Amino acid sequence: MVCAFLQASGSFVASRESSKGEYLHCASPVHTWLSLHSRSAHQYDVTLLSPCALELWVPPCVALEGRSRGLALRLPHGQDHSSTLTHFTNLLWELTKRQHQLEQAHAMLLRHHEKTQELEYHQQRAVHQLREDQTHRQHTTELHNQDDYMQRLERELRKKHALELKQQPKSLKQKEMQIRKQFRETCKIQTLQYKALKTQILQSTPKEEQKTVIKKLKEEQRRKLALLGDQYEQSIAEMLQKQSTSHDELVVGFVLHAGPQDSFI
Repeated sequence: MVCAFLQASGSFVASRESSKGEYLHCASPVHTWLSLHSRSAHQYDVTLLSPCALELWVPPCVALEGRSRGLALRLPHGQDHSSTLTHFTNLLWELTKRQHQLEQAHAMLLRHHEKTQELEYHQQRAVHQLREDQTHRQHTTELHNQDDYMQRLERELRKKHALELKQQPKSLKQKEMQIRKQFRETCKIQTLQYKALKTQILQSTPKEEQKTVIKKLKEEQRRKLALLGDQYEQSIAEMLQKQSTSHDELVVGFVLHAGPQDSFI
């Protein structure tokens, strides 16, 4: 960019002196110097330079400040050339300063970008860690609550099982007594029905046949009462067997649930 600007400035100076009619081949060292310094390294051919241009030629490896100082030493002491050299030197200094400023700004932006990325990374990591900790605490709390609920439910079941096991004999006795009471009441009803049927039959039966009819009625009554008693006894036996089976299942289930060391049996 600097070489292109210098080349354009040299062309402007050359056109200005050409318009005055004072432009000569040996009097154009600035234009020749600018042309040489705007080329690439493989385009330099020192043998083709004029004596004035050869005197002003500077190797391309010299820095911008070195170019300006070398130009100041080699240019003739003309008024136009000295002012042009001063102008070019100021431009080179300004461009160099501007380049340094841009480099510093670029470096500052890079540092700012790196710091921003680092800050965002730490912030995202902190948010992720916070969410992970919150999830872990929530899971721990729910697990603790579930354990408390299961322990409370187990204690309630143990109390219920123990109470049922304790009250089971009494309950069986009450049920048996209730069945026997129903049996006695049924027997009384059957007796009353027998008496009513006997009275009705005797009223319509001749006296010589009444003994035979009464005997048959008594046998029928005894048979029905015996059958009814067998049915009630069978009901009581089935109830006791069912309660015994339920008791065994209850005991086994409670022992398996509570463990041998916690059993109330």
